[in-house]
Amino acid sequence: MFIEFGENIPYLDILIMVLGFIVMSIARDLFYRNIANKIENKNDADNGIKKVLIFNGIAILVLLGNGIIFYCILISGLENILTLYRMLIIICVIIIIQVFIYCLFFIYFTPLYLIRNLTFSESLKYNFHLCKSNKARIFFPMLITEIPILAVNSIFNRIPYLGSLLNIGLSVFGNIFIAALMTIIYLNVEYMDRKKDVEKTEKDISDEELI
Repeated sequence: MFIEFGENIPYLDILIMVLGFIVMSIARDLFYRNIANKIENKNDADNGIKKVLIFNGIAILVLLGNGIIFYCILISGLENILTLYRMLIIICVIIIIQVFIYCLFFIYFTPLYLIRNLTFSESLKYNFHLCKSNKARIFFPMLITEIPILAVNSIFNRIPYLGSLLNIGLSVFGNIFIAALMTIIYLNVEYMDRKKDVEKTEKDISDEELI
């Protein structure tokens, strides 16, 4: 066999990395609601911890499902280097498709579900509504933000020892900045959508009065 899969895998390092990712994700998601409350000048007693835990639980299940699928794909490609490369290409294609679907249909769901006191299904429904004509408003700012962060991250990876610390700092800063940016964009899009609804309602009332 080309690769003895499972040997020399740093399981402890992987576990620490996964736990760190979960803690950072929970902290970032709590930050969404805090930013929204500050912007809207609200004193919200509910910090949204329950919704954050549910959201992260679902995200972990999705990532776990992906991990199992990718593991099975890799196992099937370990006989030779050519087959392995093909399997890696398949994995990359799956990831690209998932990112495309998220950007097309679910890009507003994260800030919406974490900020507003809506159920999962209500958040999903309103997210679909916002995605109909507002995808570009959040997609391009996020893309412009992510590219420099990934570029700097790749540079830090080449620096031994210090690079890991710099990447941790960059990850913390990047998560905070992206959460703030997504919250601001979402609140602006939501405000414009509500404003359109109010204007439409006022116009309908005015038309009825004329009749």
